Amino acid sequence: MDTQKSVGKKLGIVSELGKGWFAVKSKDSLVNGDGICFINSKGVLTGLRVNRVEGSKIFPYGDLNGIKIGVEIYRNHDHEFSNALKNSNKNRWLRCEIKVQQTDAELIFKATDEDNHSVSVSVSEKFDIAMNAEKSVENIIIQLSKSGDTIFKVQKVDVTMDNPVFIPTSTINQIRRNLIELLLNKREELHTKSISNRKSSDNPFISSQLSFKGNVSNQLSKAFYNRHGVSLIDNAFELEKVHEAELMVTRYCIKYEIGICPSKQGGKQTGELYLRDNNNLYPLEFDCKNCLMKVKSPK
Repeated sequence: MDTQKSVGKKLGIVSELGKGWFAVKSKDSLVNGDGICFINSKGVLTGLRVNRVEGSKIFPYGDLNGIKIGVEIYRNHDHEFSNALKNSNKNRWLRCEIKVQQTDAELIFKATDEDNHSVSVSVSEKFDIAMNAEKSVENIIIQLSKSGDTIFKVQKVDVTMDNPVFIPTSTINQIRRNLIELLLNKREELHTKSISNRKSSDNPFISSQLSFKGNVSNQLSKAFYNRHGVSLIDNAFELEKVHEAELMVTRYCIKYEIGICPSKQGGKQTGELYLRDNNNLYPLEFDCKNCLMKVKSPK
């Protein structure tokens, strides 16, 4: 009701206020990195990021302008939940392997995914012989095993070097990024979309008549319904205004939103209610038995 933006989950109200901190009466706890918001005294949604939490005290980044005792606080970013999603093992990954081969003239990095798509990157740069061969190869494997936020999961790195060389970590990472990008591009190039051979049918529509709610506003849609047996078709509301028409039927109810629902909140009867835009008043009808609100055409 107060903003078109998402305010997230209501946590509670500010119960205490101190220098650089505040406390909220809530069953939920906040953690570092959470995003919170509130409606300030000017009716504007204001956001803050939680810097740290000490007991019941919440220390946000920046100042506490607008935070007062009694202000409702919402959480619009759950840091722990976001991390749980990011680290979930339920994600769909494409498995791939990377092989590194050393020749006299160059190093060849080859990536192959689970569908046997392969790409390679050749590096002719001369690197110094590694002072610690085992550690150098280990670092190459560690860096090439990372796949970041890509669709790939590197499951195996095989390094074949007769004379192991030292490759800077930044260089290995760039080679890995180039490989992953090439592999993704190759998958996109070779991807073929299945084309449906579905043909148009003349199956009869569920009714032989359509009111303005069918939203038929052009000749193509009218021809479509005619072909499926609809003989009486009204124009869409935008083309031909209908007196006292139902523009929308929704389970979102303004009475429940403002706390006066007679069925669930013990609200009393009211006079007529309307939605208003810059030009019109839209009467509202309430079907409390079926928990529906109907928006009627403007007066």
